[in-house]
Amino acid sequence: MRTLAEIKRDMRDYLPRYYDEMPVATNITDREAEEVARLRAEIDGVLAQFYVESATWGLARWERIFGLPINPRGQLTWAAVEDSDLTLGDLEVYTWETLEKAEFLRRPFTERRPVILAKLRGSETTTEKVLRDLIRSFTGLDVDIAVDYPHYTVTFTFLDNIGVPKSFADAKRAVGEVIPAHLAYEFKNAVIVTWGDLLHTTNANLAGYTVADIKGGLYNA
Repeated sequence: MRTLAEIKRDMRDYLPRYYDEMPVATNITDREAEEVARLRAEIDGVLAQFYVESATWGLARWERIFGLPINPRGQLTWAAVEDSDLTLGDLEVYTWETLEKAEFLRRPFTERRPVILAKLRGSETTTEKVLRDLIRSFTGLDVDIAVDYPHYTVTFTFLDNIGVPKSFADAKRAVGEVIPAHLAYEFKNAVIVTWGDLLHTTNANLAGYTVADIKGGLYNA
């Protein structure tokens, strides 16, 4: 993408050199260059919406295509509105009902893109590479995949991770949508947790986890 300075230079190069000494002419050219730069930015912005990896406001259209929920960050609160940096004037276009579904209240782009990409990958043949890429798109982590053919079970092991990875629930849901229905699957961490690692938490915080999850570090408490 060309900078404004480059666009101004290119436009001046099309004119005879004596215009360089005319402030009125150079001012007109500079204002036109700013408009050209704005239009180019708008065009690039629209083009970006055709690709999930770069889409922003266009993610809502991708979500509608795949029948995904609006998926707001949570209930409408003053804190959520304050975080949006919108003014009261900006909010006048909303009713209470539409405000709860407003784009600025949705989950961050970085969390919404993997969900859409998972839908796109759902049409691919489910290979180990597809599953690794799918899980990495949500969690940012690599996994080892072990298939227990006699028991029809697949184990995904997060490497060098302790705790529940980010977007773990979304990753599990996405795997469940693409993995063959006859296969059971489970997640665990490669790192083994010791009793000493649990000193920062309480038994009550760990009550909802199995011993295997705790031992493998797959907890978030």
